[in-house]
Amino acid sequence: MHICKVKVENYRNFDDFSMELKPFTVIVGANNVGKSNLLNAMRLVINQDLSVNASAKHLETADFNNEAVAEFKKKILDGEDPKLPIIRVTVDLGGDMTEEQRRVLYDWFLDKERTVARITFKFEPQGQWIVKDRSKWLQDQQEYIAQQKAIKSPDKKILNGIYFPIEAYRSRLYGGKFEVSALDYAMHAYLRMEVVEALRDAKKELLSESEYKLLYKVLDQRRGDNGYKPIQDHLYDIQALLDASKPLGDVKAEVEKVLDEINLSHDAGQKVGFSFISPETKEILKRVGLQYSGISSSIERNGLGRNNVLYISLILSHLGSLAAKLCKFRLISIEEPEAHLFPMLEDHLAEYLASEENSREKEPGEGDRPSALNEQVIVTSHSTHIVSRLSLSNLVVMYVNQKTGKPDTYWPLSNLDLKRKPDLVTRDYLAKYLNATQSKLLFGRKLILVEGIAEQLLIPAFYKKLYGKRFIKMGYSLVNVEGLSFRHFLKIVDGKYQIDCKVITDKDNNERAENLSDDYKEHETISVHVSATSTFEKDVIKANAAGEYRKTILQAVADTYMNSEKKLEDLEKEYPDPIDEESLYVDWVEKNKAEFALSLSRLVATDGCELVVPAYIQTALSESNEETDEEAIASTILA
Repeated sequence: MHICKVKVENYRNFDDFSMELKPFTVIVGANNVGKSNLLNAMRLVINQDLSVNASAKHLETADFNNEAVAEFKKKILDGEDPKLPIIRVTVDLGGDMTEEQRRVLYDWFLDKERTVARITFKFEPQGQWIVKDRSKWLQDQQEYIAQQKAIKSPDKKILNGIYFPIEAYRSRLYGGKFEVSALDYAMHAYLRMEVVEALRDAKKELLSESEYKLLYKVLDQRRGDNGYKPIQDHLYDIQALLDASKPLGDVKAEVEKVLDEINLSHDAGQKVGFSFISPETKEILKRVGLQYSGISSSIERNGLGRNNVLYISLILSHLGSLAAKLCKFRLISIEEPEAHLFPMLEDHLAEYLASEENSREKEPGEGDRPSALNEQVIVTSHSTHIVSRLSLSNLVVMYVNQKTGKPDTYWPLSNLDLKRKPDLVTRDYLAKYLNATQSKLLFGRKLILVEGIAEQLLIPAFYKKLYGKRFIKMGYSLVNVEGLSFRHFLKIVDGKYQIDCKVITDKDNNERAENLSDDYKEHETISVHVSATSTFEKDVIKANAAGEYRKTILQAVADTYMNSEKKLEDLEKEYPDPIDEESLYVDWVEKNKAEFALSLSRLVATDGCELVVPAYIQTALSESNEETDEEAIASTILA
């Protein structure tokens, strides 16, 4: 069984959002697109055992979608009596189920065949407030608006001052299709969710110094079998040794003597003592800390990465052991597992997650882990290492739809018909190709696809030359497809994925580029930009063949072959103004394209460098010359 669909209304950055999920799902996307908000919304529906966020279900005005609140206040300002917005989170549970799971979900199924069940969380005004207090609240707002209008306050100030009655709201859970009566909480208790949060303090959570830390919660849940009794017995023996200790006895006698002299008369004669640790289980567990690799060192001395791995391992091992015993279904979500890990450790973690993924892809009876039907795993990540190791079939992109400006989702393989051989080839090609570098195409808000390393090096330099600002400010991911396989990538970009995509390709004196350009000529989000000559490098040379620009090109060639005897003055004599691009390309550039591009990019970055950007590159970049907000810039940097 797994949550197959979640729908969120009026919660944080979601006004009306839905996402399909699989037994193992990897969610990728830029910062602030809503990945954490989605998991937090699901926490409103499903119980938690180990969560460090005790206030996860306590909602405030800030948890409402900003647009919903703004629209509500606008109607108040316009003299209307609107309904208060409602936060609603709905999860549908389906897939293969055990008989125990069916019994838990019995009253919540949506269909007679009992294949899909539903649980709904609602945060809405309580009826008593609507009957008794709403009229007074509305009257107060109208009086406030009238006062502000009388002194000619701007609408923005008035809207800000309209009070949102958060105290009127109460939360409730419903089971089934109709939101009429509360669900059976005894059954609901069998469904659990745990979140390994992105902003986690692994070091503190691995020290059981308080009842709110992760390690304490894990250890405390194992106390039922009285397994800590031998430790308690030993503590009694230690306490007896403390009481019999002469050095401690001398200190105790000295303290009691002074205490008797300075204390109030009715407190005279008080005794003091030494306690090693209370034998109560609670106090024992608060003194326990984990060690790593058999090294007798404190958690505080470990690095951030080591503690992070230990933190994740503790949760997953604990949940795995409890999944079959304490609940009938458990959702495990891991936010940014790559935090503080170096690439090789990310790879190892990815391999573990891939094994979790594979255990859920097998048909029943093919060697599943016993808990596979009882668990669902959701991973959110910014790591190209993590993403490139996992199956594309279980990967979903969260992004901001360019049409609506709102969060949306996209499964990269959703456009492929895997019954067709060409689409199977595309799937297999992308599975091999999307390594830790190229998989960044799944993280960008916008996308440029190029043929090779030369374009990858020079396009950012060209953009800086044209507009005086860093290419990264466009919010684009620049992806080198290392050849001509654009169509494989465009298959996963085309369709529902509303993301701006530019293709920059060579003419190559054949019909390939022309056909590609024709196929996407009227496309809404994809545009193809083709070189005027046969290759990118020739276009660059031709655009800069004369005058001062010629010197820049020849200097780049000289820098590329700095170990040769050919100097700039020699090249100027050999290639008179204007340069014949074909000759220079064949003689010097073709055999060292990457080095030439690197040399030219360095020159372009210097002050006073004269260079003309080829027209087709200018067209592609001018269409994208727009400022992005800081959040978009940050997300691109992380990607």
